[in-house]
Amino acid sequence: MERQNKSQAFAAPHDTADNHVAHGFTPTVMETTVERSTGKIIDQDGAFFEIRSAGKALSASRAVSCLVKPEIDDVVALLETNEGVFVTDVLLRPEKDSSTLTLDLSRTDGSPQEAVLSAGSLKLEAEDRLEASGRQLGFKFENILMSGSRIALVGQRLMTSMQEIVSQAGKLLATYDVSSTRAKNRIDTVSDTDQLKAGAIQSQAETVSITQAGSSIIVAKEDVRMDGKRITMG
Repeated sequence: MERQNKSQAFAAPHDTADNHVAHGFTPTVMETTVERSTGKIIDQDGAFFEIRSAGKALSASRAVSCLVKPEIDDVVALLETNEGVFVTDVLLRPEKDSSTLTLDLSRTDGSPQEAVLSAGSLKLEAEDRLEASGRQLGFKFENILMSGSRIALVGQRLMTSMQEIVSQAGKLLATYDVSSTRAKNRIDTVSDTDQLKAGAIQSQAETVSITQAGSSIIVAKEDVRMDGKRITMG
């Protein structure tokens, strides 16, 4: 028994008298050509890099998967396709005094886009300095912990909005040109000594002002004046 291959077993008989396929017609098969190579960046024009590879000049754009921003004199990996030539990786960068490794998450044409890093746990480590810059910086956490030997906030205006603020410090030093506080009720408790030094002190109460002490001493170099409709002592 003669064995049939799969195409013969499932092929339907064709009627040459009523054939819808024109004689001599050859279907066109789209083939994707992919070649990998390496090259050196010699110049950049906008979003395209001029690259010298195996003695020929190529114009390539950065692939989306290439996160490290290519620079002139970098040796890069190239992928040549029907859609163009792409830089997929930065393989070698000559050492420079001002060399900076930049992770470029913008689009291939240089326009900005949103980037998301998703991980169960993310840790950033910097041996010297960790710096972030932008027009806006936002954090949203259930708990935030900042720990350091010195923390400095520098800006034109600092705004805080909290249901409750708890501060604890061994020493609190504050310097202002003007200090203004508004509160519905204020309670200050000092267990030891409360000392105030000022060029002039003015206290004003709309209803009642009460001072209580075990002993009260008023010392003035010149005058002590008490003025009121009625003064009661004793």
